[in-house]
Amino acid sequence: MGHEREQHIIERHPDLVPDHLTLIAETLADMEKRLSFKYDREADILYISKRSPYAEQESQELGDEVVARLNPETGEIENLEILFFSTRLLRSDFLELPVTADLRMAIET
Repeated sequence: MGHEREQHIIERHPDLVPDHLTLIAETLADMEKRLSFKYDREADILYISKRSPYAEQESQELGDEVVARLNPETGEIENLEILFFSTRLLRSDFLELPVTADLRMAIET
């Protein structure tokens, strides 16, 4: 949201500001929870992400050419990198990752 629009809401609709800020925070939190998949053909890596990578994340090799990027405070997996992805698919129709997941439908706002 642009600065002008934000100022307009603050000045003319101050009663909406708390709800407005809450809605923005909830929307951003929902965006962080959605999974995204990106395949880099040149490097042959599949990236699975709950959020964009950032410098402070810790990396941990999970074995079988899978790298996890972890939240430095919670240890939660935020990104996975599956190396040699197409090679894996050629070898087998089955791909198992050494992680567990609690998958739910993302709520549209």
